[in-house]
Amino acid sequence: MLTSSNNFRRSAPARLLVLVLGLIVVVQPNANGEDWPVFQHDNYRSAKTAENLRTELLEPAWIWQSPHPPQPAWSGPAKWDAYAGI
Repeated sequence: MLTSSNNFRRSAPARLLVLVLGLIVVVQPNANGEDWPVFQHDNYRSAKTAENLRTELLEPAWIWQSPHPPQPAWSGPAKWDAYAGI
């Protein structure tokens, strides 16, 4: 038989999760911007917006450099190339 103490212990992690997620939603900064309702912004697929972006504030979030140079996946020519006739 479950007691109220056992029920509280089982639901404590769920309550903590709800509390943490609620705090994240409340504390996060607002991300306001123009609506982008469809792929590439509008029905004309213009991929343009009237929003202005302050590019001087942009900086890379991370940089990764491979320890090895690029290598071919296999030796010799490809057996089939979908882009050969383009």
